[in-house]
Amino acid sequence: YLKPNVSVTRDFTLRASGPLWQLPGGPVQLSGLLEHLTDDFEESIGRQVNASGSIFILAPSRSQSFDSTYVETLLPIFSPRNRRPGLEEIQLQFGARRDEYKVDGATALLTGIGSLPTTPVVRASNRTQSNNFLVALTYRPVADLALRASYGTGFLPPTVNQVLPGSPSQPLSGANLVDLRRGGTSVGTYQSISGGNPAIEPEESRSWSAGVIYSPKALSGFRVSLDYARIEKEDNITALTPQQVIDNEAIFPGRVTRGPNLANDPVGWAGPVTVLNGSLVNLSEAKVEAFDTQLDYQHKTTGMGDFSLYFLATWQTSFETRLLPTTPVVENVGVGNFPLKFKASGGVSWTLRRWTLGWSVQSFDSYWAADPTLASSAPVLQRQGNGGRVPRQHYHNVFVRYRFQGTPEGHWSATLLGSGELTVGVRNFLNEHPPLDAGVLTQGYYSPFGDARLSSYYVSFVRRF
Repeated sequence: YLKPNVSVTRDFTLRASGPLWQLPGGPVQLSGLLEHLTDDFEESIGRQVNASGSIFILAPSRSQSFDSTYVETLLPIFSPRNRRPGLEEIQLQFGARRDEYKVDGATALLTGIGSLPTTPVVRASNRTQSNNFLVALTYRPVADLALRASYGTGFLPPTVNQVLPGSPSQPLSGANLVDLRRGGTSVGTYQSISGGNPAIEPEESRSWSAGVIYSPKALSGFRVSLDYARIEKEDNITALTPQQVIDNEAIFPGRVTRGPNLANDPVGWAGPVTVLNGSLVNLSEAKVEAFDTQLDYQHKTTGMGDFSLYFLATWQTSFETRLLPTTPVVENVGVGNFPLKFKASGGVSWTLRRWTLGWSVQSFDSYWAADPTLASSAPVLQRQGNGGRVPRQHYHNVFVRYRFQGTPEGHWSATLLGSGELTVGVRNFLNEHPPLDAGVLTQGYYSPFGDARLSSYYVSFVRRF
């Protein structure tokens, strides 16, 4: 770098917290926050030397700033201090937040051959503000069981890079893209526009959650929980894939550029695609629903060491999106790069003195290689085989860990290794091949949940001071 990347963050925060007054269940806690944060990304210049000479790369300066005010209160209605039958604990939480955002972006990179680039810097700004709140309830009818629920709103402004306009890429191959306006044939060579959009709007959300936690005193070390979450988002910021741009050409006019018809084109065909603009857009709405469960158990013995196990699972029941208010709702769960319908992980470990042995497994549900409801997905589903679905996947991992705690003082290992931990492990020790995924060219047509390198080995040492 002739002029290195330098970023400066200035964060001024004032926090205050303390009791306001007493309730029968305990003191009412009030917390507040005032914050001003600024990120400045200074201009940087790099140079690459190749057979053609020097290529200069300019990254223009950018900045973003946030001003936040937050207030939260906790009200202990019932607690162990005043509990009654069926009312072991009730706690209410209220929170309110105001944020003001300012983003000043600029063209991400400019290049020049033999000298600094002379292309004018394109700049874009975005200023937004938002008021949001949270209401939450925790109810414990008995000591072993807790119920919780919450509702809140959220706000996510575009980042400094999301407001920057993109520029056409180098020519790309469209052999995997299907153009229904040209009889379902493949797209030829085209240019892609990706990146930000100066007209992008902030995301707004509403979220609901409810859950239950069971930790019986009769079974020490055992805990199991089940939670439900529902999130509804408006103006969801997302990038369109090249195939989505083609499939929705009429909905997003101007994002597909076509050249003149070829001499042998049938009557009624559109001209060949030359440019696809997949830069960021605001979806009309998105809705997510999911269940999460977690189980943990730890058992200590006097002579056989300590045993522990865990299990985590997510069941995604819905991920609906709508491009525009006039377009239909699309369910995306279990399709391509969208969330799987089900995934889980679990493991067990045994610790005896300084040694720990562990095993874990990750499981991923089957999914469609492409959306089966779209005609343009037919070639991908055909290449995939197996009815167009990527099969389920399971990957096993093992490790052994040695802790150096307890080494006698004065011994050379105590000075060198202290309270360190040495871990040796193998990921995917059964050498499972990730299955074919005909929809992910960039992954080499391997499912992104696996590793084409198969088993991998690692050694780590952690030293605490």
